[in-house]
Amino acid sequence: MIEPQQPRYRVVLVFALTLVCLLSGLDLDAQPEPATGFAIARVQYDGGGDWYSDPSSLPNLMSFIGEQTSIILAQEPARVHLDNEDLFAFPYLYMTGHGNVRLTDPQVDRLRHYLDAGGFLHADDNYGMDKPFRREMKRLYPSKSF
Repeated sequence: MIEPQQPRYRVVLVFALTLVCLLSGLDLDAQPEPATGFAIARVQYDGGGDWYSDPSSLPNLMSFIGEQTSIILAQEPARVHLDNEDLFAFPYLYMTGHGNVRLTDPQVDRLRHYLDAGGFLHADDNYGMDKPFRREMKRLYPSKSF
């Protein structure tokens, strides 16, 4: 029996990752250190939303990418705070958690710059992050509907 969603999911994932890899060469605020592979960074944020929750989610995602694509990945996921100078060294940010996400005004500006320059943000609501995340994204892009 053919599972219609699985091939489409793989195609979309491969396309998104390829696009992120291509865009990661943009000249942003900081150049990445020589890496052993494509790095995905978990976003450490404020507000009490348990940014560290679901610790197996990102390693599982990276394992899936490694099995389903030819992308060479870093051995471990990274962790980055939006205030960290290394933010622009990661073309793919992963954000998850429970409850509140609260960004400062400088973090809003910095994340907007990161995204406008071609960075990719993957938000995974691990129960309860949806409303605060949408509120903060509305601060980044007030004219957009979320």
